[in-house]
Amino acid sequence: MQTLPRAFEEKLARFTGDEFGSDTVEVASNYQLGRQSHVHRLAIATVERNIPRRRLADWVATVIARYEGKIVWATGVEFTFDEMAIYEAFEIEKDKSQRWVGDFYKFAVHPPKQTAQGRVIDRLRFIDLAFRIKYPERAKIIAL
Repeated sequence: MQTLPRAFEEKLARFTGDEFGSDTVEVASNYQLGRQSHVHRLAIATVERNIPRRRLADWVATVIARYEGKIVWATGVEFTFDEMAIYEAFEIEKDKSQRWVGDFYKFAVHPPKQTAQGRVIDRLRFIDLAFRIKYPERAKIIAL
């Protein structure tokens, strides 16, 4: 039987919550979220869920709000936010049609050509966090 390299095992442990406890989810770093491969895999996973673009923020907010565990940064410091922060990150008031989400969905087919811009990192963080909570096995693949 082939064993995984130690660094890979440690990386997987972080996504399964083994490092902080099974009821704890770690938030992705800005570096991770900005990677083209991460955005591509996150878009694929999101499109596969068939969530309409105007409902994505609601789905993300619902998943995160219902989570009863702890959400932490890689340092172990608790990640704090309120539900409105999710809607603010998606700029619902400015973009009622959620055009950005439609563009994000296109990354499932055509990977981004550059790293994610800083202004969308919070949106990506909340989408990624929802996957880490609701679909932890899929989140491991997204984060590779």
